[in-house]
Amino acid sequence: ISRCVAKQMMDQGYGAIINIASLAGKIPTPNSAVYSATKAGVIQFDNVLRMEVADYGVQVLTVNPGPISTPFFKKADRTGDYQAHLPKWMFIEPDELAQRIWDNVGHKTREINVPAYVAYLGWAYQVFPGLGDWAIKKFFDFQQDKKNL
Repeated sequence: ISRCVAKQMMDQGYGAIINIASLAGKIPTPNSAVYSATKAGVIQFDNVLRMEVADYGVQVLTVNPGPISTPFFKKADRTGDYQAHLPKWMFIEPDELAQRIWDNVGHKTREINVPAYVAYLGWAYQVFPGLGDWAIKKFFDFQQDKKNL
């Protein structure tokens, strides 16, 4: 759909495409292989699309949120283990995220990574992947159901 919309926006000379990926596409966590892979795919798709439409006045904005305060976790993790292990300050309010997105439409913003400090963690993970793997396993590998690998 993004490519079809991009064509129309290129013809009119302006527009903004906003795709929601996830910080999981930049920083993997145990037991989220498919989710992380699909979100990484969205990020790379947007990187390529951004280059293809840049000369036509079209913005491609990739939004990479961390945990958002929505019912998602009640459905994705019915045990509540994942959410219980994360500090409340780590969660993003949906209204705040929506406002942040809106405030960046029409600007040269490529990505929104929230919470902001996680963008630095994503960079650190690329530079020090061994250390990143150790830290992620230590702090985020609390899901006990390994038989679904």
